[in-house]
Amino acid sequence: VMVSSGPRNKDNRDRWRRDVQGMEGVRLVFLVSRGVTEEDEKMLSEEHSLHGDVVQSSLPDGHRKLGYKILTGYVWTARNCHHARAVAKTDDNVYLDMPLLLDLLEQRKMVENTIACGSGTPHRNMKTLRSSGPHMTGNWSTTKEELEADIMPDFCCGFLYLTTPRVGAALVQAALIMYGDNEVVQIEDS
Repeated sequence: VMVSSGPRNKDNRDRWRRDVQGMEGVRLVFLVSRGVTEEDEKMLSEEHSLHGDVVQSSLPDGHRKLGYKILTGYVWTARNCHHARAVAKTDDNVYLDMPLLLDLLEQRKMVENTIACGSGTPHRNMKTLRSSGPHMTGNWSTTKEELEADIMPDFCCGFLYLTTPRVGAALVQAALIMYGDNEVVQIEDS
């Protein structure tokens, strides 16, 4: 379970650790960007030394950088958990019924080339929310330069989606091919 987390969200990470403690077959990692201050970095280092579950990218934290944090998680997963049947991505402020999720995964075999949305189906044919000026009109707004299409590509909402380590690694490769050295500022879900 990859949990996207902010550098200062230790209380949320501790809650997640308690919630999955003792669950067989569950490995928890927190995807965290670089801390804002040296104190943040020290705290994260100490937390990782204690728990061994913080996967930290070198990028500064920010809503428009979440995609990079998640791709970092897929690289880590491909390298360290490549035999896992499923990889879930969620957020540190989400409460999941983990026993139910594990039961559902037992009942349904994860298809190798699949991304499964927590809501059951992907969001389809959603109109692209546009910014009308230099300031965002919301976390999900996108300028024409960032995404030309007026309809968003199909996507899973970021609070929960599941895939396999192989598909996660393929997403990283696709991002590299599509964007190369260009910085991407699109929202995480898309």
